[in-house]
Amino acid sequence: MNDPFAKASYRSVIRTARDVVADIGEEAAASSGGLADLARVPESKSERDGMRIVQTKAGLSLPVPLTLLGEADLAFPILRLRDWGQFLADKHCLHMLVGLAKPDFQRETDICQAFWAKYKQLQPDHEIYHRFEAGSLDPKFTFPLVFHGDEGRGRRRLPFLVCNYHSLLGKGTQEQCGQHRAYLKLRINFKDNSLVTRLLYCAVPKKLHQKPQVFDALMESAVAEAEFMVNTGVVQRYTGRKVWFAVIGVTGDWPWLHRCGNLSRSFNNVPKKTGEKMTGICHKCAAGSVGVPWEVVHERNPAWLQTVYSESGFARVPAIARLLSVPGQEEGLLAFDFFHAFHLGIGKNFVGSCLALLSDHFPGSNVDKRFENLELSFFTWCRATKNNPVLTRLTKETIQWGSRQDYPSGSWFKGSVTTVFCRYLEHVLTSQNWPHEPMLQKAGEAAKAINFCVASLYASDVFVYPPLHAVAVAEHGLRFLRRLQWLAKEGIKRNDALWLLKARVSDFAEDSQDAVRSPYPMKFLFL
Repeated sequence: MNDPFAKASYRSVIRTARDVVADIGEEAAASSGGLADLARVPESKSERDGMRIVQTKAGLSLPVPLTLLGEADLAFPILRLRDWGQFLADKHCLHMLVGLAKPDFQRETDICQAFWAKYKQLQPDHEIYHRFEAGSLDPKFTFPLVFHGDEGRGRRRLPFLVCNYHSLLGKGTQEQCGQHRAYLKLRINFKDNSLVTRLLYCAVPKKLHQKPQVFDALMESAVAEAEFMVNTGVVQRYTGRKVWFAVIGVTGDWPWLHRCGNLSRSFNNVPKKTGEKMTGICHKCAAGSVGVPWEVVHERNPAWLQTVYSESGFARVPAIARLLSVPGQEEGLLAFDFFHAFHLGIGKNFVGSCLALLSDHFPGSNVDKRFENLELSFFTWCRATKNNPVLTRLTKETIQWGSRQDYPSGSWFKGSVTTVFCRYLEHVLTSQNWPHEPMLQKAGEAAKAINFCVASLYASDVFVYPPLHAVAVAEHGLRFLRRLQWLAKEGIKRNDALWLLKARVSDFAEDSQDAVRSPYPMKFLFL
């Protein structure tokens, strides 16, 4: 049976409308609002004109008003958080912010209260608890959100900055389908279409947001909306009940966090040459500054761990510092997306080096021949284990390995590819001993450790429970880092361009160290 909720392009809708009009005639089609208009839309303008008819004439768009950010360069639309809040409250859709399929007032409030009770064990000094104690906020009606930004690509591959607010709570992941759902479920917000789980704030072309005054205005407005929703909130039209949204973090990749946080310490500060000034690469600690090497990710008590929140990481105080946080730890508002950082960063470098070294152990008179045999092995394993490789080829170009002087790294842009490769590497590298190639032995141990860590995080709720399991997950993350550090050093000893360490590993190490020491760890891909 076909899926009734399958996606369809406007072009296919227009073709269907034309077929219907041809069958029933123009006169009959005129009585069906928008049908004849859709049939007349040229396919070359299907998305633009089709959207106008469906949203404007047929009234099928959400009644969330567009607001201009300002004038001149700021004369473009945004969707204010207060308008999203009013819409969700009035239409009884607040259940979507806690991962429920339908409205359930009592359960919604119980889930919110349970979240804040558990979050307090992680951040007991957070400002929001003073609000709860003072009575200016009610934990039952306060929904936890984060603000997210990322630069994507629009039509003609032009870069766009897309920002949204989204709830920390959702329906979990695809892997959790069919599992028992606790009454007070606190699942992550991964499942379902982003149109349902994300509250769009803006979509701005690069030619605009690259202007400092435009970007600053965007951040000011985004924070002002967050302040309004936590200070004033919205009143549900029919019940008179007040609802608040608390934005307790800002997430995204490193370039985004560097920019919206006005950071003085970030990946931009990694020295490019020996002897360059070392000013630090982490906004929360002194890692990468003089005497505090960021590369030390294999020790239990690295020097940088003692410097967390010891010095401000802001070049100038950003707008986001006005969000509720732990006093004196405003830098902690900026949180890395762990899955993004690993699958499209650390993991691509790790997999690239593994495949490069592993290819040398396949038969072939040259690197291309050896990769042909490696490719056969990989795709045979994918078919046998029913893993979707996404890729159709595996060559040295896949890992950008032009020569042995180049550090290999994955060229793909889908995180699931890294996941599949890590599973394959664990299977191949741990199913046999490598007495004459200790690097592959260690790489197999690293792959096994990170697979356990990532899979456990993906399968868990927002709070990794029980605490001992959370510690075990974090310990596997640290085990991976210790193996990676050993591999990087061994590569240098052998004069091999393998196992490139990048500054992102220090963030992974910091999150893992926090989770090991926390009395009640929260899934560290969020905050």
